[in-house]
Amino acid sequence: MRAVEVRCAACSPDAQFVVCATSTALVGYDWKAGRVAFEASASIRTLAYHPTESLELATSGAGLKLWRLLHKNLKARPPVEALGDKDFSTHAWLPNELLVAGTTGGSVVVVQRNEMTQRFDAKHTGSVQAIVPLEGSFAAVCEDAVACVFVQAEKAKKTVSLSRRVVLEGLRGLYAMAAFPRSTATLACCRDGLAFFDVADLLLVTTGPDL
Repeated sequence: MRAVEVRCAACSPDAQFVVCATSTALVGYDWKAGRVAFEASASIRTLAYHPTESLELATSGAGLKLWRLLHKNLKARPPVEALGDKDFSTHAWLPNELLVAGTTGGSVVVVQRNEMTQRFDAKHTGSVQAIVPLEGSFAAVCEDAVACVFVQAEKAKKTVSLSRRVVLEGLRGLYAMAAFPRSTATLACCRDGLAFFDVADLLLVTTGPDL
């Protein structure tokens, strides 16, 4: 078996599949069967599973693409095109099944049923590196640690609006963020090391190269 570089990976909600992305392909591994279950040619930056549907996942890169597993084959829907010459840099499914993505140009988009329904341009000073789900909202954070917090409209649950835009003091050169389930604590990977950040309250908990 030849070694390949894995860019990212995600586990299905039912814990049966682990999907890995290389520079040229998506590879799904079946834990129960102990073998590769499916493969598809693709060049992507990030991937994420649907929050409840183990047969559906999304990938981001030159376009935002939704995939569905049918009869052991990954079938791709037409991609949501990138904005201008900017690629999609990251994305995340929210608990209400909204798909939110960020671009290398600092824009944030909301996707429903494989169609872009909302677009927020020029809200960040750099590439959006993380989409962090929060209770009833989410935060989009760029590489310069600028966070835009969006909230869902009370009357239109599938619509979001920008609530606030702040600089996360203490974080610089952000690469990625990962939220902990049932917690507002978020692990941030930065140029100077790791940090724990409470995105809901916009407070830096602790930071350091060794943490």
